[in-house]
Amino acid sequence: MTSTTTLQFLTCICAFFTGALISAGLNPPVITGPLEIQLKAGQSLNITCTGDTNINWTYPSYNQVPPISSRIVKTDSVESEKHISRLEISQLQYDDTGTFLCTYADQSRNNWTSVAVYVFVQDETHLFAALSPPIILVVHGDRGVIPCRVTNPQINATLWKGSTLLKEGNKLVYNPTVGFIIASVTVYFAGPFTCRASMNGRTEEKGVFLQYIENVKPNRPTITANHSNSYVDEGDLINVVLNDDLTLACKVRITSGQVVRLEWPRVQASGRIVMSDAVKQRIESNFFTVSRNLTIHKIRNSDEKVYSCVVTSMNKQNNSAEVNVAVFNHTNVSLSAQKKFVQAEVGASRVFLSVDITSNSRATLTWLQNATVISPTHDRYKQSSRRDRALLKILRPVVSDTGLYTLWATTKNMNASETISLVVNVSA
Repeated sequence: MTSTTTLQFLTCICAFFTGALISAGLNPPVITGPLEIQLKAGQSLNITCTGDTNINWTYPSYNQVPPISSRIVKTDSVESEKHISRLEISQLQYDDTGTFLCTYADQSRNNWTSVAVYVFVQDETHLFAALSPPIILVVHGDRGVIPCRVTNPQINATLWKGSTLLKEGNKLVYNPTVGFIIASVTVYFAGPFTCRASMNGRTEEKGVFLQYIENVKPNRPTITANHSNSYVDEGDLINVVLNDDLTLACKVRITSGQVVRLEWPRVQASGRIVMSDAVKQRIESNFFTVSRNLTIHKIRNSDEKVYSCVVTSMNKQNNSAEVNVAVFNHTNVSLSAQKKFVQAEVGASRVFLSVDITSNSRATLTWLQNATVISPTHDRYKQSSRRDRALLKILRPVVSDTGLYTLWATTKNMNASETISLVVNVSA
């Protein structure tokens, strides 16, 4: 594939910036001469840019040897109130191929712009310009670019997927200053591809790998608290006692084609507040979890606030979850039986004893029958609890189950108890 659209491409860039700058009262900078230059390796490049204020240059930098910065001479002057900047690059080499930008130095004025000239440095031993990154991210539905640029616009460049030649058309076009442009990425553009350049009987290839990313909103993350005295309840509230340590774990489920970033925004890391690196784990053949922890040591009253975890995909879509951390000076707990006197009959399938719990921390719960501790593994006495309630389920009650049942709740600073009387009757 060859292209003659380079000049139009650069002209569009210049026109876009020009409109913004003129409206702000400054004339755009101007480069003397053509906006596309073709030179041979070993020659020198001279570019002059004129503007209304101080000028900066940006240019290709691909770890050339010797580096391009060692071969550049920049000369600035002011003539007739115009700022003039001259750039001279000696001993051009193939990997100097690229865009040279003349920009206004004061970019904070919001009225700066750029003018670009594209330089081809022809080298018969190098048909491709500087190598692109080995892995290129492409997002479903977005425009994608495979930056296989050539050193001469007359070089024929083609793109291959395995042994299949991808033909140029509405979905795929080639621009020698950019590379192969995919109009709208699909899953077809995933995996290894080969760029091939040919000219005068010489052929050069280079491989690229396209990392395909689904254009979907990431799942909502979940936040859990790793703290023996804390809850994350249905209202996303975490209660913590002063000077305790708290770890918040943020986790999100992703597919094998997703790349995401997990962040705890508005949290300033310090010696006391630590954010871990993200950890990715496979949970199924095509699914993973990504998690990142936030640990607060010796929690303070000033740490009481809402903490958010944000997951952002490579296509800039995001999702979030948050929890409210409340800090208490002391733990507290109180118990209240829903019924203090319960009756049951022999032969019933089960009977429930229920106690409501009010606490700002996780209490250690112990059930007793007539002052004797009930084993949590008892075959007929089944214990369960949640933040605000404890249940004792007695299966197939018998007369000997009659007695006093006490629930003990123990926290760091306060204990509480509540007793229920159970009577099991024989049916008449």
